[in-house]
Amino acid sequence: KTIMATDAQFSPETSSEIMDRLTTKDIIGTTIIVTVCVLGVYAVWANYFKPVSGNQTRKSRSGLEPNRYQKYKLVQKINVSHNTRKFRFALQTATTLLGLPCGKNVSFRFFEDEEGKEEIRRPYTPITSNRERGYFDMMIKVYPNGKMTQFLDKLVPNKDFIEARGPMGNIEYVSPGLFQVKQKKQLNEYRVSKIGIICGGTGITPMLQIMQEIVAN
Repeated sequence: KTIMATDAQFSPETSSEIMDRLTTKDIIGTTIIVTVCVLGVYAVWANYFKPVSGNQTRKSRSGLEPNRYQKYKLVQKINVSHNTRKFRFALQTATTLLGLPCGKNVSFRFFEDEEGKEEIRRPYTPITSNRERGYFDMMIKVYPNGKMTQFLDKLVPNKDFIEARGPMGNIEYVSPGLFQVKQKKQLNEYRVSKIGIICGGTGITPMLQIMQEIVAN
């Protein structure tokens, strides 16, 4: 049996004919699919290809979070003297920056009890800058009756963690000659040509950090 086909049977449909056959459900479904595809492409671009500024880089790719404590593994402990240790803590990846502006500090914490009620917090300033990737170092004197320093001194490298958050503090060395100081909830700027430093105890590392930044600039 022979079947004859005319040109009309195989002629392509026009766009108007296709639109006439589409139902509201078809249009809504197509719109949803297109929207999901566009959002997916944008998400990939925003996360992997979008250029970012210095401030965005510090916020989005930093190892610290200001409002949430995170765990950082101790990877190295060096005895600098009979009562002073240098602690190195690993960041999330080998390329992660700490995200701590010069002049700011990090809050360490641990819990004395298993129930998590007796919280001990102490602020510390790293001796490394925000240029090192993958880790940060702390130089800390261990006191006989210091709760935090005794806890830190007992941490085992490549096994134990410390909880930390930041940046903390009211002073930031922004750029050569420029300081930002938070005073009574107001951020003030000070431009200077000379800096006088008087410090002791836990105040030594913040000043060391600023001096290192001045030399780097």
